[in-house]
Amino acid sequence: MLQMVMAASSPPPSETGPERRWLGRSVERIEDATLLIGRGQYTDDLPVRAGTLHAAVLRSPHAHAEILRIDAAKAKARPGVVAVLTGREIKQDSDPFLIVLRQPMDQWSLAIDRVRFVGEAVALVVAEDRYLAEDALDDIAVEYRKLPAVVDPLAALEKDAGRNFTLTAAQAKLKTGRLAVRCAEEAVQIHGGYGFIEEYPVCRFYRDAKILTIGEGTDEIQQMVIARALGA
Repeated sequence: MLQMVMAASSPPPSETGPERRWLGRSVERIEDATLLIGRGQYTDDLPVRAGTLHAAVLRSPHAHAEILRIDAAKAKARPGVVAVLTGREIKQDSDPFLIVLRQPMDQWSLAIDRVRFVGEAVALVVAEDRYLAEDALDDIAVEYRKLPAVVDPLAALEKDAGRNFTLTAAQAKLKTGRLAVRCAEEAVQIHGGYGFIEEYPVCRFYRDAKILTIGEGTDEIQQMVIARALGA
């Protein structure tokens, strides 16, 4: 009996390859019913074991800056805070990430001595719950020395090579400024009339982006820089 069932469920010999089995055929979905009635299970649905610690990450507000000092004493003294980690502790207790680039460089989970993009992780707070961890972030004092940020990879290469990168950088700034305005305009369009109400963030986003294109603003200046670099 078992042999008969197995024979009936087996594909013909000509269809034993994985391509012939599935290509060009409709595959029945079996998960839709569970999802449609709200019974899907995700990682966030798993119960949290008692005593589990929670983490919050302090991130850089700068695109490029040196980290001069991190004072986490006040955050560490908060009730419920178990630990505050910075790049120096990470470097002492762990190894850098495995990267596939041929350049001799190390990438760590927390910034060490310098941040290279907005949002780069600078410090980590571990606490008894997420709210305590996030509140403790406000007690970490970080002193930065802002450095020039090169927003275009070609300009970065030219700078590292000691060549003049003024033209490439200006072109990148001009393009990104106009793109920011276009994105903000689309967002305002989606919100309709609400997009012009100051209480809505999208209104402020559009205002901040648009001012870059107004006379004597960044947009106009970059056009003049480009014209001069091209000899116009």
